Amino acid sequence: MASAISGLDGDRTRPIAAIASRSTGPQSAGMKWLRLMAGSAALLPAAIAAQALAQHMNAKDAPCQDAVITSEAAECFSRAARAQDQALTALLGRVRPATGGDELKLLNRAQAAWVQYRQLSCDGEYAMYEGGTAAPVARLACLEALTRERIKQLHAAYNWRVEKHEWTVPHPNGR
Repeated sequence: MASAISGLDGDRTRPIAAIASRSTGPQSAGMKWLRLMAGSAALLPAAIAAQALAQHMNAKDAPCQDAVITSEAAECFSRAARAQDQALTALLGRVRPATGGDELKLLNRAQAAWVQYRQLSCDGEYAMYEGGTAAPVARLACLEALTRERIKQLHAAYNWRVEKHEWTVPHPNGR
């Protein structure tokens, strides 16, 4: 099997520096290859960090840090994910009446797209552990973490609107 270097130079015995020095200009194949390798090496730490961040079950702010065995972690993350989902549903129940018209349509479209994003993202985390006992835990932890983040996003975007709306609408208990 020919190496990447031999594909560029035809001589696998020549060092990379020799290939680069032989180039006739900035667009030569050797220089392009060196720039590609240097750029890839620069992105490697970011890729590693992204993979580490993708493991929501090991995050510092994950809710189930005390779970010792997989079944405990699965049960804990299942409860936590359900709680976050209920909190999101409750928040949307407060946000939607405070919006209307095109704004409400856009919110609903964004929420539907976010649900798809969450599903695909958590399917990806599951796939990292597929075949292992940590796969379901990874999915549940991902669902919990992304839902918690969505709640923060909605609070940041709509909290002022909700507060304004709730002050102008009479409270159902007459308060």
